[in-house]
Amino acid sequence: MSDFFTSALIVRTDLWLAAVMLIVVILVIAAVVVAFVRQRRNARREAERRAAQAAAAEREEASIRRSRMLIRLDHELKNPLTALRSGAATLRDVLTVDGPADGDEMDAALKVVGSSSRRIARLLADLRKLADIETRDIDFTRVPIGALVEQAVDDARTGPGAEERTLVATVAKAPWPVSDVSGEEDMLFSAVLNLIGNALKYSRPGDTVEIRATELDDAQSRWVSIEVADTGIGIPSTEHAAVFDELARGRSGQVRAVAGSGMGLALVRAIVARHGGTVSLTSQEGEGTSVRMLLPALSPADP
Repeated sequence: MSDFFTSALIVRTDLWLAAVMLIVVILVIAAVVVAFVRQRRNARREAERRAAQAAAAEREEASIRRSRMLIRLDHELKNPLTALRSGAATLRDVLTVDGPADGDEMDAALKVVGSSSRRIARLLADLRKLADIETRDIDFTRVPIGALVEQAVDDARTGPGAEERTLVATVAKAPWPVSDVSGEEDMLFSAVLNLIGNALKYSRPGDTVEIRATELDDAQSRWVSIEVADTGIGIPSTEHAAVFDELARGRSGQVRAVAGSGMGLALVRAIVARHGGTVSLTSQEGEGTSVRMLLPALSPADP
């Protein structure tokens, strides 16, 4: 009889132990599940927080960039508007105060009015073009970048200053031709021609402008690189950070002596960004400048 009770007690003890172990296992699993869920939730919140911070930083950067643009716009418009007022006042004086109009004085005043109005018109046209590039839909097609670069170089050879400089174009053809890219051909052509035009404007007679189209690989992506380099006047290091801003103009007399709105590199930046690429600049004052566009490369199988 005692053996029966002993056996029953052992069985009951084993059942209790098994139940306790099962409860412990369940609690451990529950703790793991809760920790996993909490970790996922915290990770999601952290990702959302970082995304919100990145978006806020991007908005702040855009706001700062727009503020700088408005300040530059005020500065760029001030001179031609002052010239317009001066020219208009001169014309008024000639016509109403001095009696019969003096031909030379009239011609000088009209030239001031004409050149200032054209400067404002060019500036406003570039601003409209930038807004259009940043907002309108793009008709993406396969663009043969090698042919595009060669065409841009041919066009640039007929531009101002090209005859006095050496243009050298290299489009990679070995071990295979540079890949095509996806985009709007006219936009990309405009970006490349703009870079070549800048290199011609900000270099001196006898300088060299090189255009290189190659392909680069990193761990995850393939890129088409379009680089325009010159042996021109270069850019001071203190101005590198602002060169892609709207209406950015160098402070040196050499730069100010060259006609321009300061919108060229801003347009290039906008075009490249719309095509999923990046643009960068390296320069040394007095030595020259290199601007490189990187665009996602298409494989032969891509549409």
